[in-house]
Amino acid sequence: MITKVNEVILKKRILIFLAICFGLTWIYDITVIRNISAVKDGPFKQVLSSLGMDFPLIAHLCTRIITKEKFKLSGDESLMLTINYKKFIWLFVAMLLPYIYSDIGNAILVISHPKLLLSKNMCSALGISAGSIASNVGKKIIMSLMFVFVAIGEESGWRGYMMPKLMKLYGTGKAVIVGGIVWGLWHMPLICMGHNFGTEYLGFPYLGIFLMTIMCICSGSLLTFVTIKSKSIWPAAVMHAVNNSNPGIMALLLNAHELGKMNTILMAIIKLIPICIMGILCIYVMVKYDVFRDTDRNEGNI
Repeated sequence: MITKVNEVILKKRILIFLAICFGLTWIYDITVIRNISAVKDGPFKQVLSSLGMDFPLIAHLCTRIITKEKFKLSGDESLMLTINYKKFIWLFVAMLLPYIYSDIGNAILVISHPKLLLSKNMCSALGISAGSIASNVGKKIIMSLMFVFVAIGEESGWRGYMMPKLMKLYGTGKAVIVGGIVWGLWHMPLICMGHNFGTEYLGFPYLGIFLMTIMCICSGSLLTFVTIKSKSIWPAAVMHAVNNSNPGIMALLLNAHELGKMNTILMAIIKLIPICIMGILCIYVMVKYDVFRDTDRNEGNI
């Protein structure tokens, strides 16, 4: 159990981090991302779109400076920027997980809407073969690994700084839920602009914000798990990067025309099913086996 003094210190640090993170991100979203459609497609536009992912890292570093926390590379209350070679397996687990829940989600989509699956003749006409699929997946993996150095911006803040403190305050289960809600609300300006789900759906933007929050809780559970087990934020950054690359083998076999006719919210709900199941199971495992028990719970002063 942490003392009352340490509890106050932890809460102060989290609030400072969130104030900086939300402030920078929301201002950027409203002033830049909102008007980014006017920028010509290309590397510059991609950089502008990705820049918001660095604000949690900036908030993390600023909070450490303000609160005079140490800048250790590894260990408790560290930047978690190193990874032991014995933990490398978690990099591969993190790379694999998005493919598992994405393909299960796509399979559920096809079962519920059979027309989504390309026929053999259509695959042949489009030049889709086992070789082309393998090549496409390989290219996606390489591109997503390059994106890791962008994803590390978010993971440094959420999993590297906020989550360890929330877990000390509330325990694993509550921390994952609270952290997921915070992460989901952080995306709120983007959802209100129509990112992820568009704007033409019943309950806009509240339903979209709710779904994003559920997704952040469940995916946050998996990201927290690989971070704890590896004692590093690199596996979480890998998983985040792969997730953002639209992974999955079945995704290459879907009819784009039929997919475009689907309601984006319905599609999002269907694809959320596997990640919700995996996320809930992950929370259960973390709570039941107390994966955080070996971490030093002592805090310094602010």
